[in-house]
Amino acid sequence: MTVEEMKAKKKALGLSNAKIAELSGLPIGTVQKVFSGETKAPRFKTLAAIEAVLQSVGQGMATGSKVAEEAFSYQVSEKDVNMPAGKRQGEFTLEDYYNMPEDWRGELIDGCLYQLNAPSLPHQHYTAMMYHEVMKCKEEHGMPCWPFMSPAGVQLDRDEKTFLLPDFLIVCDPEKVIRRCVYGAPDFVAEVLSPSTRKRDRTLKAYKYANAGVREYWMIDEDGGTVVVYDFEHDAPTKIYSIHDEVPIGISDGLCVIDFGKLTDQIKGFVSETPPPGWE
Repeated sequence: MTVEEMKAKKKALGLSNAKIAELSGLPIGTVQKVFSGETKAPRFKTLAAIEAVLQSVGQGMATGSKVAEEAFSYQVSEKDVNMPAGKRQGEFTLEDYYNMPEDWRGELIDGCLYQLNAPSLPHQHYTAMMYHEVMKCKEEHGMPCWPFMSPAGVQLDRDEKTFLLPDFLIVCDPEKVIRRCVYGAPDFVAEVLSPSTRKRDRTLKAYKYANAGVREYWMIDEDGGTVVVYDFEHDAPTKIYSIHDEVPIGISDGLCVIDFGKLTDQIKGFVSETPPPGWE
């Protein structure tokens, strides 16, 4: 949720700042500053705790100071994917994932299978050009890290229950790079939001990345016109850039910068919203 969405949810549920503080375990002053707008860029963990309360109360499940697990739990219907026989969502493993049909593209998160739609052309352009820019930066500055782009797999928790396909990632520890995937948490992950993945990228996957040890996470929202940057390594305030800004990659100590204004202008120059007249 955005802060504005949280405000609307809070009003609809009739919750006070004091009650949210009690249920989340956050200081009441912190909650007040988030909802008043005094804190312009709340930390990810703060937003996660507040969202957990709003979602759990909305479901009639608030019990004390539970936080992010409840906020980011997903009820996935068996209709969402062609389910392998004999199992339900939450029970699938990496073996089931690899046994899916070859033309199936998706992710395994905490034992649940999620099918991914084909990305849009702007989506592909952002990830391809980020790869190009980081490789150029690596060569110019000798950065000891390697960029990868989807469909590079990530066995994020090093277990049999989660296997992700981030849109773009950077790995600085060569021992994590094995032939079939990145084994463990990348140092940097970027996801380009799309209608089918927006909620999952903003909540469930953000939480997974933070807990697994990803140092920096970007959410690129072309429709919303923003690039949201989470610095998990330093638990720093969230930074929100325009889709037209130059955004530095924190793990590179600012040596690598992505010029989103240039990328966005390129997209506008060659991508139209609809087919030419007569081509429908």
